[in-house]
Amino acid sequence: MTLLHYMAHARRKFENIKGQYPQDIQVVLKYFALLYQIEANLKERHASLEEIQKEREEKSVPILNKIEQWLKQKSLVTTPKSSLGEAISYTLKRWDKLCANVTNGMYNIDNNPVERSIRPIALGRKNWLFIKNDESGEDLAVISTLIQTCELLGINPKDWLSKTFSKIAGQNNYDPETLLPYHYV
Repeated sequence: MTLLHYMAHARRKFENIKGQYPQDIQVVLKYFALLYQIEANLKERHASLEEIQKEREEKSVPILNKIEQWLKQKSLVTTPKSSLGEAISYTLKRWDKLCANVTNGMYNIDNNPVERSIRPIALGRKNWLFIKNDESGEDLAVISTLIQTCELLGINPKDWLSKTFSKIAGQNNYDPETLLPYHYV
């Protein structure tokens, strides 16, 4: 098992403060953009894991070295408690794990698709904190999971629910396993 940190988190630290340090941050943001362009090209080409790793070693590693050099130089002339200093410190503390994706073509540069898919649950968590009772909370968890599963499988949740309810209407004897989104046709 390999612990990875995702470049999107480091990049976001700099994106959030680019208005405060427009001259300084443009350089590092361009480097981040180059890394993401390499990843986009690999994805567009449907590159194999071996091709991904090789291209990252050839193209991404030199960019990562430039980012690290920039971070270290800026850390010497930046107040640690400033927002730029904090962004630099955050990134340098995680540097090895941020760069670990270049060691294996299977590793992604970030986990944005996963984070986007769980955002509705994370945002709803606070709203659901005072749900009526434990049983209602469990029901909500099941429904949310089923809807999210539909979305991950590319199924319209409304269509799946409609078809599922039609199948079980008036029936007492059905196999719940066959009603899961995985078996939706």
